[in-house]
Amino acid sequence: MSEDLPDTLKLKLMKRIMNKAAREWEKTTGRSVEDPEQLVRANSDEKALELLDKIKLKYPEIYSVLISELYRAIKSGKIASMSGTLVYNIITMLNLDVKPDIKIKFVKRGREVGLRDYIE
Repeated sequence: MSEDLPDTLKLKLMKRIMNKAAREWEKTTGRSVEDPEQLVRANSDEKALELLDKIKLKYPEIYSVLISELYRAIKSGKIASMSGTLVYNIITMLNLDVKPDIKIKFVKRGREVGLRDYIE
């Protein structure tokens, strides 16, 4: 029967079974299973999250390895929090083609204005 199912459905079923087993283990032992991705995202700033999302879309296989390594570094205390600069440096060291969004702000007389207002 399981040979007739598509691979994506098999993966969803396996994930559901694993989550159920983890919840039961958590109830019996009283300890919680920590999600590495949630911990990494909780210790990241806005720019770091933006870059991590781009990596997740463009390089999903590298993303999972990167998250596990960042999780290990956070748990061991080598990284307290992650900035966009740190994530960008990691991206460049790995030779990945991911660039942050460029946002240009025009400030005139202490307030942010559009390009047309700035030129006038």
